[in-house]
Amino acid sequence: MFDWQVFVAVGLLLALAAGFIRAIRGPSSNDRLTGLLFSGTSGVALLLFMSIEQSNVGILDAALVFVVLAPILTLALLASVRPSNGRAS
Repeated sequence: MFDWQVFVAVGLLLALAAGFIRAIRGPSSNDRLTGLLFSGTSGVALLLFMSIEQSNVGILDAALVFVVLAPILTLALLASVRPSNGRAS
């Protein structure tokens, strides 16, 4: 890889780590959900970048699976943090 490619890969890894840190340390469930979604987006971007750099279609398929699963994860997490009385806050 060239210098700019290493720079992009490290930047995406740092973004992924920042999302995981927010997901773990977030004071509220909204912060945790935002951190998970951000780390998921960063992970997909990293997989897409690796797929292009290595000309590997398998990595691209893995990124597309993560993209399809992200809305399902979001809905599941939102359903788990919904108030028990059924009213939105």
